[in-house]
Amino acid sequence: MVTRRRIKQFAVFAGLFIALFIHKAAANQRNSLFSNVTIGLGATYNLNTKAKGVLGRIDTEVFPRTKLIAEYTYFPKYVSTIPEYESVGISEYYIQGFLAFNIIEYKGFKTFIGAGGSASKWINNNEFSRAASRTTNLSGDALLGVQQQIKKINLFSEFRYNLFWGEYHIQAGIGIFLYQKNKSSKKSLADAVACPKFNF
Repeated sequence: MVTRRRIKQFAVFAGLFIALFIHKAAANQRNSLFSNVTIGLGATYNLNTKAKGVLGRIDTEVFPRTKLIAEYTYFPKYVSTIPEYESVGISEYYIQGFLAFNIIEYKGFKTFIGAGGSASKWINNNEFSRAASRTTNLSGDALLGVQQQIKKINLFSEFRYNLFWGEYHIQAGIGIFLYQKNKSSKKSLADAVACPKFNF
């Protein structure tokens, strides 16, 4: 059984891993770190349980072609496909983190793959006559996605697989750039300050 203590340990480990990754990226390639930061909203659909949910996310590029994705997904009450839980709708949320890599880039269009982890919480477990043994779970996840950038707007669509439950999700949404580094504006010190010439 996954306890709150395990969830906290997982969160601390994930946080340290992300912090170490960002520190390494900053040390090796400062000009690429946080070159694009977007925040977005979307909808998701579970192909196995037929559950519909909403999501909020933020992602940032940490290397060329590589980005981190942090996401919160909420599923309102839906009818479970498990017979013993059909009488009451299930409500749950997921907190997820992914590292994704762009395998195709063409102008504003990108195709990417990624892997990460998630922590889920069954919110209304106490409404059932027989409480489930697991109200919180940790899982690994894989994703395949596409995105299209239109100026400061980012449209995305993804297909995901949850390793713990063996479930498939499809989702889509829209994001907006909070910060976008202008690579063309970079100038060296030599370009910015001209050295004076002296004639003797």
